[in-house]
Amino acid sequence: MLQLSDALLGTILATVASLMFAFQYLFVRLGTQKGSVTDVVFVTLLSNVVLLIPPAVLLYDISAMSTEAIAAFAAAGLSGSLFARIFSFSSIQRIGANRTSPIVSANALFATLLAVLVLGESLTPFHLVGVVLIVAGIAVISYQTEESMALEVSRRDLALLMTLPILAAVFLGIEPIFVSIALAEGGSILPGSAIVVTTAFAGFAVYTGVTSGLPSPSIAREPYAKWYLGAGVATTLGLVAAFSALETAPVVIAVPLIQTSPLIVVGLSSVFLSSKLEEVTPLIVVSTVMIIVGATVVSLSG
Repeated sequence: MLQLSDALLGTILATVASLMFAFQYLFVRLGTQKGSVTDVVFVTLLSNVVLLIPPAVLLYDISAMSTEAIAAFAAAGLSGSLFARIFSFSSIQRIGANRTSPIVSANALFATLLAVLVLGESLTPFHLVGVVLIVAGIAVISYQTEESMALEVSRRDLALLMTLPILAAVFLGIEPIFVSIALAEGGSILPGSAIVVTTAFAGFAVYTGVTSGLPSPSIAREPYAKWYLGAGVATTLGLVAAFSALETAPVVIAVPLIQTSPLIVVGLSSVFLSSKLEEVTPLIVVSTVMIIVGATVVSLSG
């Protein structure tokens, strides 16, 4: 019977994770063309819960997990799966997947800065190289976005739009801090992931229920609901594949492959999306590569 080495298995899982995250951006872009961010966040979170809770309950005794680990996983859910998703999906709707995905991938920068402040880790010269690449890449994307949207929105509105993916990156960068705390307290990835998405879904359901009301079940009959569901499945598979890759393969193999997701987004957009919906320019490609390399350098220097 053929057995894969840990490195090869991790490589496959990391590649799957990168591809799934890229498809998530593509599906959200298609879904929010006519649908709402609220609906797509609700459906993707519900999909996460439905797909992750059964195996977690069957394979693990979640009640045996410490209170500290559960609380940390729950905090990670509010940060990464709820707030980061809201800002990220809103950004995809407003400025596109090609511009959003590389900026969100800069979460490694914020995770590193938070690790220095909260966990007492230290910065290295390689960190600084990665930071320069990330900042330069974001600057190029901001410039490209300003050029393409100059006639549509004011500078002030454009600045506000650019805060959406940056906030998504910040909240996504906070998530690993809580996950690290949870794992240090004896938590496990699969049941922890179930707690993460359940907390995020519950928080979003309560918020929408109090404010605008929960999405109607009739959205399942809308023509763009298939993109919502696709985004939910892709996100779930991406999360499981990414966590599994990081547990299986060396970090130097898994992280760079997972970080290539924005480049795949550019490729998928050029093939499957019209130029009116997603503009792919040489500057976008260059800035995406810069941010990917910078995020990878920052991640591997930790």
